[in-house]
Amino acid sequence: LPFMGATLQGEFRELCGLVPATLRVESVPDVNECLPHRLKSQGWSTQAFHGASSKMYHRDRLYPALGFERNYFMQQLISKSVRCNSIPGTCDYSIAPQVVNTLRRDGKQFTYCLTLNSHLPYRESDLSSLKVKNEVCPILQLKGSRCTHAALVYDFMISLKGALTGHPIPGLQIVLVGDHMPKFFELEPRADFYEGAVPYINLKVPSEAEAIALED
Repeated sequence: LPFMGATLQGEFRELCGLVPATLRVESVPDVNECLPHRLKSQGWSTQAFHGASSKMYHRDRLYPALGFERNYFMQQLISKSVRCNSIPGTCDYSIAPQVVNTLRRDGKQFTYCLTLNSHLPYRESDLSSLKVKNEVCPILQLKGSRCTHAALVYDFMISLKGALTGHPIPGLQIVLVGDHMPKFFELEPRADFYEGAVPYINLKVPSEAEAIALED
């Protein structure tokens, strides 16, 4: 996706189709057109997760305004999660099971999760285990901060996968999308990314009917 901007602007891009010109957002135009609002009006339950403080960028005010009924920030997550060393908040891998649990509730569910500790500065101490680097970096031939960043992203992904594969959710759709190009202090790792675009991956778990058809 073509995009240049900061995290909050990336959030508005995905949730509302808007890119604010400032990070001091006081109100949202046409807020009823934002995806959480639209889904809620159609009978979906909506919830958001972010491991940082709810006060950062006033998300405690913005997320409800966008249409999220339940919001989980560091204040709500810390008792069942691991505290980060890089940024004040909870480590992404440790909240993945809580994110997945909301998808198992009755009715149609829309759950949004903004990751935290795969943001500069990248710290090995925010990994679930130092072994994670050995699963990622040798294969991708990465070193230094580039290696740690990839390991942090992988750590969350593998935790998400583990929470889902034990008891799959038929028909579940997952969209993984970047907010902005990863930041690095060094010049060399930046060459691996294109500043004017972010990647996305769209995954879908087959519904029960689709799974039977695949078996046939």
